[in-house]
Amino acid sequence: MIKTLCIDNNEWDSLVDNSIVHFTRNYCKAFKEHGDGEPVLFYVEKDNTRAFQVMFKRKIDTHLGEYYDLISPYGYGGWIIEGEYDSSMFEEYIEFCQVNNIICEFERFDLFRTDISKYYGNIKYISHNVVKKIDIDDDQIFDGMERRARKNVRKALKNELKVITDDSFEYIEEFKKIYYLTMDRNDASDNYYFNKDFFEIITTENSKLFHVLYEDKIISTELVVYDNLCCYSYLGGTLNEYFNLRPNEIMKYEIMKWGHSYGLKYFVLGGGYGADDGIFMYKKGLAPNGIYNFFVGNMIFNNQIYAELCKEKGTELSDSYFPSYRSKK
Repeated sequence: MIKTLCIDNNEWDSLVDNSIVHFTRNYCKAFKEHGDGEPVLFYVEKDNTRAFQVMFKRKIDTHLGEYYDLISPYGYGGWIIEGEYDSSMFEEYIEFCQVNNIICEFERFDLFRTDISKYYGNIKYISHNVVKKIDIDDDQIFDGMERRARKNVRKALKNELKVITDDSFEYIEEFKKIYYLTMDRNDASDNYYFNKDFFEIITTENSKLFHVLYEDKIISTELVVYDNLCCYSYLGGTLNEYFNLRPNEIMKYEIMKWGHSYGLKYFVLGGGYGADDGIFMYKKGLAPNGIYNFFVGNMIFNNQIYAELCKEKGTELSDSYFPSYRSKK
């Protein structure tokens, strides 16, 4: 009843069918290149119901034996269930993990397509995410922003900023330069410094670049990924000397209009670095009525080995970081 597919299996595409960009092979190949683990598509079918999810399988560095854990793709994940819920489908999945030395899993639940009430493990609220509804006309998109956001869009227009769509990724090097400078400015961790191969893969499908020009110079840029429901504010940055021209609001507004023209329903802006911080408040200004709760989940399949791994690594069993044995103490 349960089947697993590796990233090289062409059947992957037909089972996922662009339902969520974070499950597409191209997206998962990029993060495999980034070192997140080995992507696995889990697929369960019973009667008129099917369920699937993508997880990255990671080998655990331990002297205890050959063990693994699972984590959902960067961004959003969780089980997508089509049809009537049947808990026995997940009982087989749990048994599969136990038999195959998978110690635990960590899920980042999609905001729309996963039903967390059906999850078999622990669920934890993390933060708010901001989502802009874009299946409305352009005037409604604009009017739905807070006053200060609308004011900044008008200021950007007055400053003669221009937003272009880069379908062929002609300016990918300019994008990377501004992105890396932004990561430097924000003192980002090494995990956010994606390499050349990562960008070459992820820009092959389901992605688009947007740039803000001032006097024919790119001053702000954003990589957007999308599927058949949402577009996602993904990676980007702005040259700090041009913040006062307000390029970010005008770019977000143009992305919203593009998503609407493409037939999408939502523009997912995400959250902040911390719960309801300044970044979150900026995003909230673009979609004050689009505040969603973001949840994660975890499940331990082998409590004994999990505890032994924590002991081996010198980490305490804790709810603050999962899995505890991967915490940095």
